[in-house]
Amino acid sequence: MQKQSPKPAGTVGMPAMLCALTGTILAISLEMMGFLVQPSLMLAQFWEREPFYLVDPYVLRGELNWVGAFLMSWSIAYFTLDCTKSWRRVMVGGMAFISVLAFAPSFMLWGILWLPFVSLIALAWTWGCAFLYASQHTMPADLAASQEALELKVETIPFPVKKKKVK
Repeated sequence: MQKQSPKPAGTVGMPAMLCALTGTILAISLEMMGFLVQPSLMLAQFWEREPFYLVDPYVLRGELNWVGAFLMSWSIAYFTLDCTKSWRRVMVGGMAFISVLAFAPSFMLWGILWLPFVSLIALAWTWGCAFLYASQHTMPADLAASQEALELKVETIPFPVKKKKVK
């Protein structure tokens, strides 16, 4: 007899898309309302001063940043919802934040000014939504991991031995 889980069954695809949409729309709205103007100017001035000397950079268009933020948000939501344990979900979120923060200096080396605030806000909100959803539902990866643990059997395979012919 199987033990019933008190949590409802969750899915990955549609919740990942909804989490990514809410995070991206929040970040784009904050940018359009002007909340990110001052931090963006401060970061641009930081890259243009000593020791970086970023002079006459190519600035990424806002629309490209929005699309990139949505794609990053969707992938972080999908990976977060498709993990088995909470500590793995935290690791996925942490690695995503480190990766996004590492993109800005990399682009700066190519002469591209990328302001990661929209992407970071979208990523943070999306990861938080996906983490909460995964903690409130029994995810398919959790079910697969628990079934694999129940069905795990140790089988011994006989080692092939050459038989001697008796004459």
